Amino acid sequence: MKKPIEWRQVSVEMTSIIFAVLLALGLEGWMQDRELTVRADQMLVRITAEVKGNRIDLQDALKENQLYIDGISAALAKNEVAFADVAPFIKISAGGGDNAAWSSAKMTDAISIMPLDTMKTLADIYSTQSYYIEYSKALMLRYADISINIQKPTETKDQAYKFVMHLQVLNTLGTQLNEGYNAFLGLDEIIVGE
Repeated sequence: MKKPIEWRQVSVEMTSIIFAVLLALGLEGWMQDRELTVRADQMLVRITAEVKGNRIDLQDALKENQLYIDGISAALAKNEVAFADVAPFIKISAGGGDNAAWSSAKMTDAISIMPLDTMKTLADIYSTQSYYIEYSKALMLRYADISINIQKPTETKDQAYKFVMHLQVLNTLGTQLNEGYNAFLGLDEIIVGE
């Protein structure tokens, strides 16, 4: 004989199964969110370390370039400028510009849960950093021509002046970049001319 179906028991079992599946899916979602949060935190730690390292390199470069600017400017203040007066200062320092941690973060889904303000600040920093690096590369590509032309007695003063202008532009970009680094790191430091 067939046993009658106990609908009440079937509905309790089905409800229990559905509840267990929903609970499992909820836990899985929570675990994935937690893992994503941990990865985002790790990315932010790496990016912060990268920014700190870039900042140190940049500050060194800004100080060195300011010495070159001051040296060439002092030589240009004379009536007659000889190559020997400016030669020790015809140098370029561009500092670092690592962006590996930022590039890695952009390739993962972890960046999607970082605070929007943090992402915007970082995007601005790395955009400025890219522009700074491109300008320094362009200046370095012109360095050979500048250093050759500056040795010609008739062009020393003009070429030295142009070189100082390029270094000042590079330092202006670097100062803006340093301000971005400082804002991200929560610092209020001015470094050029210390």
